[in-house]
Amino acid sequence: MNILLLCFGNNTALHIQTYFAILTILKYKNEDDTVTIYTDHPEYYKRLEHHIRFAVLSKEDIANMIEDTGYVFLVKIKAVMESAKANPDRHLLFIDCDTCFCRKMDEIRTLLDNGQGVMYNDEGHPSQMKGKSLRMWNIIKGKNIGDTGSRLSLAHNMWNSGVIGIPKEKLNDVLPLTLELCNMILRLDGICFIAEQYSFSVAMAEYLTLHPATPWVGHYWGNKDGWTAYISDFLVQSHINGWTVGEEIGHIDTETCSRLPLRIKKPKINRRLINLVNRMFPNKILK
Repeated sequence: MNILLLCFGNNTALHIQTYFAILTILKYKNEDDTVTIYTDHPEYYKRLEHHIRFAVLSKEDIANMIEDTGYVFLVKIKAVMESAKANPDRHLLFIDCDTCFCRKMDEIRTLLDNGQGVMYNDEGHPSQMKGKSLRMWNIIKGKNIGDTGSRLSLAHNMWNSGVIGIPKEKLNDVLPLTLELCNMILRLDGICFIAEQYSFSVAMAEYLTLHPATPWVGHYWGNKDGWTAYISDFLVQSHINGWTVGEEIGHIDTETCSRLPLRIKKPKINRRLINLVNRMFPNKILK
């Protein structure tokens, strides 16, 4: 498989998450799988240079991928397309930075070998959602899905795109359609946060039977603070003890990772009270 990750920008926490995600991939991948990181900060991953491949992005590359849309998630679609073009004889497995593999990938590989698709999980139909998701659906429902002869309907659910697995035989079908759909949504609905996610969902569903990746991967988008703290502590231990990359991989505790919550919902009153207390009793800087 061609396993791909993407992380760009100056948010160190995202690069920390990506580094750890790569370690979990290295723990469970097969010997003939390749791992590539698309990034504008390759220095963060220098320790991994003998284990992974690098696709270095310049500021100009990123700007060209985004074009004049202002939509940063176009970089994800175009990086996936570029990687697929460079590896046409391999299944493609895209992994978001805020993920953790907890099991071997053999069953994912079997699904792809059998012409099936993989995304993280089925989140339901946007017509049943609120806010921007529902607004997007009301604008695009009934529109043509490229040249497939299909129209956007209640058959097209929203899948989480934190994991995207595409068999090699379908790369040239799924990816151009994904980009076409995303551009259509942006044209009709402006800057829509979920345009990339829904475009992958629809394009994948048009050509593949989709399966959730949740048995193998944890996607902790709903508890990034908790996971970043755990990963930071792990990397501090690595630094203090002088672990090699191989020792870091060996010290990953799958059982502990499996117990960490992937989502935490704080009550609104919790956030409001914290903000109120911080305003009423601000910290004082002592000279």
